[in-house]
Amino acid sequence: MSDAISDELSTFFDYMWGAQPVAKVTFAYLPVKENGEWHSFMFAWPRQKAAIIRHVLKFSALGADTYFAPALFKAARPTKENVLGSWVLWVDLDGNAAEPNLSDLSVPKPTLVVQSSLEGHEHWYWHLDKFLTDPALLEDRNRALTYLLKADNSGWDADQVLRPIGTINHKRGLPVFVKDWEL
Repeated sequence: MSDAISDELSTFFDYMWGAQPVAKVTFAYLPVKENGEWHSFMFAWPRQKAAIIRHVLKFSALGADTYFAPALFKAARPTKENVLGSWVLWVDLDGNAAEPNLSDLSVPKPTLVVQSSLEGHEHWYWHLDKFLTDPALLEDRNRALTYLLKADNSGWDADQVLRPIGTINHKRGLPVFVKDWEL
């Protein structure tokens, strides 16, 4: 396991889920798609951070597509009803639309842009100052950004999964990497 990739994943997950717990017990959802089948994995966050990093690197190296939910969960079942909240808002740009002009739309620049395969296939994130604890409001804000930016309208759910950095999009054989990040 490369120390540089492990360190980058550690920083990435701290950014997504916060370095400190937001509740007594929180769970992170990191499913894997292997040979066309989905497998669910839940981890206690931040207690199992090292196990999360090993999980992501292991399954990606084995040729499985690895994912994570940007939101945290209050129980070890990754359902909308169990979404605790999120430190980020997000959109999934799937390459179908031209890159939007954010200044024309009065939308702030995303604080993190991840290229998930081909050019234009990106996940945009906006880090929040406070943990957003209302899953319905989280979905409303993600939905508004999605429609405003003409992003993938299947990607705004509170329990959405996206690809983490440092992995491979095995469908396309391309790396998932940070394109721009304001730390």
